[in-house]
Amino acid sequence: MAEAKTRGPLYWVILGIVALLGILVVVIVGIGYYGNQNSPLNVVSTSNPAYAALKLLTASNPDLEIIREEPEKMQILVRDKKTGEYFLNRADEATKSIMRIPVPADQVK
Repeated sequence: MAEAKTRGPLYWVILGIVALLGILVVVIVGIGYYGNQNSPLNVVSTSNPAYAALKLLTASNPDLEIIREEPEKMQILVRDKKTGEYFLNRADEATKSIMRIPVPADQVK
């Protein structure tokens, strides 16, 4: 009678390592997706590239505090933390530029 072939311990060690690597890949992809969806700099979801660039440039400056966002008008009201001045950052698609317009503090609601 033929004996049944058994698998050695090396087979089970390799199988365990491959399974752990697969689980690790799924967890890393899940964390990356979750982090991207909840990021304050999540500009990937916007359909307007000019507004996305404006938001990214404004949010990446640590001296600026975003007060109000208006995506339909492509503008963001910000406050400079150092000087206390208010500015309206506006994206202009026609000239492909970003304008910084000073706003008096008494006009900010």
